[in-house]
Amino acid sequence: MTRTRLLLPLAVLFVGCHQHVVRVDPVTTARILELSEAGTPAAEIIRQIDFSNTVYHMTSEDVVDLRREGVAPEVIDHMMQTERRHAQRRARYYRGPAYYYDPWYPYSHRPFYPGFGLGIGYGW
Repeated sequence: MTRTRLLLPLAVLFVGCHQHVVRVDPVTTARILELSEAGTPAAEIIRQIDFSNTVYHMTSEDVVDLRREGVAPEVIDHMMQTERRHAQRRARYYRGPAYYYDPWYPYSHRPFYPGFGLGIGYGW
């Protein structure tokens, strides 16, 4: 009985630490062509692109080829915006709080060093 009382919290602890990561293959342009030729709605293709987090680096030739193949304009626009959205996500992730370097950090002022000083005043 005491053994079960000891093992049950340990089992719950170890199960709680496990993370399940789902890997999704990227949606290639060839796959997008297949989906558009099969008559898949543009909203479904866009959903698959968003779910896979695929980033497209497209040239004007790529855009012209996709339009010639009959891909919906909404899908092409969404593909072109993935690079910008990816850059924004990276900037948000890597940009931390603003950091100000204070060389005298633990002190509120410069530390006092004993020494001799000479000054000239105006009768104060």
